[in-house]
Amino acid sequence: MTQFETLGFTPAYRCDAEPELPGDGSGTILRFAHREGTITGSGLLVSVEPDIGERWMGTFAWGDYEYTQVCACPDPNFVCVIAEGAAYFVDVRDPSQFYIPGVFPVTQLLAVPERSQLLLVDFTTRLCVGKTGVEWTTAQISSDEVKIEEVTGKVCRLRGWEAGLNREIYVEIDLDTGDIRR
Repeated sequence: MTQFETLGFTPAYRCDAEPELPGDGSGTILRFAHREGTITGSGLLVSVEPDIGERWMGTFAWGDYEYTQVCACPDPNFVCVIAEGAAYFVDVRDPSQFYIPGVFPVTQLLAVPERSQLLLVDFTTRLCVGKTGVEWTTAQISSDEVKIEEVTGKVCRLRGWEAGLNREIYVEIDLDTGDIRR
């Protein structure tokens, strides 16, 4: 079962991942699709009650990877929903205002609350979300299996598989700029 996590951020809302549907059938359920033509009849159901505004529920279309997470963001008015690798960032006050970051499928997420950053990884790249949205996206880091190893200060250390070299490689990312140091 998926649980909402604050990850050290301070959300301006309450969130329930996988809530019960209203027994009387009342209310509208919003549908979020991560790409054009995605059928959104099924997906991860999330309920959000903003500190200011109306409660809403949304179904987030599944991606095609096993990673699922619902968490707070550096911006206290946004929720991050990852439904089997498909990521959505939704303004809880106006859920019609959402964006889909440029990584798919998301295979790992790491919060760095002291820097007000969320780091998202797919198989080959990494993206950083801050208080104002996407701060940067890296170029391709390796050919596959990118994983965050650790964050120290303003540096994130990652490893990945480089098929051309037939071995693992390690890189560092500057968390201010997204620049890669090999």
